[in-house]
Amino acid sequence: MEHFDLILKNGTVVTSSQERADIACRNGRIVAIGDLGRAEATEIIDCTGLHVLPGVIDPHVHLREPGNPSVETIHDGTKGAILGDVLPGNVTILK
Repeated sequence: MEHFDLILKNGTVVTSSQERADIACRNGRIVAIGDLGRAEATEIIDCTGLHVLPGVIDPHVHLREPGNPSVETIHDGTKGAILGDVLPGNVTILK
């Protein structure tokens, strides 16, 4: 039986189409998309009812520059964007 680091199960995976599928990751990379019902993983996240956008990184960010560096710097703002999400209320998992 194949083993992965992470499996996102039962999400609506949005690629060139939308379908219910699982996504498997190993060493921080997506290595399989499809029905992975028999696969094992160190961590499994149930994504039932959620849309999963594999590989999507949102490049849109508003920085407070020029501004007050005690509030936010370009470094802090871009780091926050990397750790943030595509749309408010959705979660982006970066490992």
